[in-house]
Amino acid sequence: MANVFKENMDKRLGLPDYFFYCEGCECDHGIWTDKNRHGSNAWEFNGNLEKPTISPSIKVTMPVKGVNQICHSYIKEGRIQYLTDCTHHLAGKTIDLPEYQ
Repeated sequence: MANVFKENMDKRLGLPDYFFYCEGCECDHGIWTDKNRHGSNAWEFNGNLEKPTISPSIKVTMPVKGVNQICHSYIKEGRIQYLTDCTHHLAGKTIDLPEYQ
């Protein structure tokens, strides 16, 4: 099985610890997991790059052509569950995370 998460080896403060590709947004999203560097803003991560589980949910808001787009999801055992408040075509769907390229 291939990795669906990519570890960021550049440990500068402010950069995510891991990346995954979001098919709904068609771009990478990052998460911070190191509580020593990010305190209470860090996600819980099971450490499995092939079948990750992240807690709590991940909510990304990004401006696209002057309108805020929302991607809100849970990642459990290598699958991403897009919540219904997502503004992209995968809202309400659960899919396998794609292999990180």
